[in-house]
Amino acid sequence: WEITSHCYISFSDNQSQRHEILPITVYKMPANVSVTNPPEHLLEGVTYFLKCDVRDVAPAQNLSVFWLGKKGELKKETFSEDAFTPLDVASSLDLTPRRDDHGSEIRCEARLDVFPDGGAPLTMQSQPLVLNVLYPPNFLRPENETLERSHSSMTFDCTAAGNPKPVYNWSFASSTHPEEQIKNMNKAALSPELVLSGTYSCTASNTLGSKTKYFIITEAEGNRTVFVAILAGFIFLGAVLFLAGLHFVTPDGKFSCRRRSAPK
Repeated sequence: WEITSHCYISFSDNQSQRHEILPITVYKMPANVSVTNPPEHLLEGVTYFLKCDVRDVAPAQNLSVFWLGKKGELKKETFSEDAFTPLDVASSLDLTPRRDDHGSEIRCEARLDVFPDGGAPLTMQSQPLVLNVLYPPNFLRPENETLERSHSSMTFDCTAAGNPKPVYNWSFASSTHPEEQIKNMNKAALSPELVLSGTYSCTASNTLGSKTKYFIITEAEGNRTVFVAILAGFIFLGAVLFLAGLHFVTPDGKFSCRRRSAPK
């Protein structure tokens, strides 16, 4: 791998021979580029140490290793080894995944600069590492909602993002009904046939945690006005019947159209 080339030249018989040593560099592309022992699952917020192995490359001082992600370059690393023989080198990356990194890819790319005049380097990439990021549920809409009760259908949206996929558990409580589970409702959205005033709660959970969302159902203002008007009507009717009884019911309990005379 360390080759020396000699050049000899004479311009005339009377001049001494000139001698120049011409450097020769032998380049070798990596035999393999790989991310070794990648974790199968990544927890959100936990820092992981990733390693990229570049095997049997020469010369290492002409090599650059790039870590590439969904937003482009994550890290660049060069090497100072002055050996011309093939070497195994490694690069590392500290990765702290977030939930929006789930499903994205990370690659390790080796670039060997073989053109002193600045031409494009020769490249070799590892297989992509697909990030499987695990994280607890988080609701896509506001965590709590206050809604007016409607006679038309109502839907309570409890959709949550999480990995593993969340499961859902619904319950209902009001001033007249004790809290009870809504059976067989492992669904992200609930559309009950009869909506009662009170508090509906939905808990989304997976192996990493759980979160609860509350739907507070109140009576619409118009419904309360109608109820008060009906109640007032019944009270008035009761008062009329009571007064009529004082005037038209005889002492022996019989009804008479004659006005009852005051006792003497």
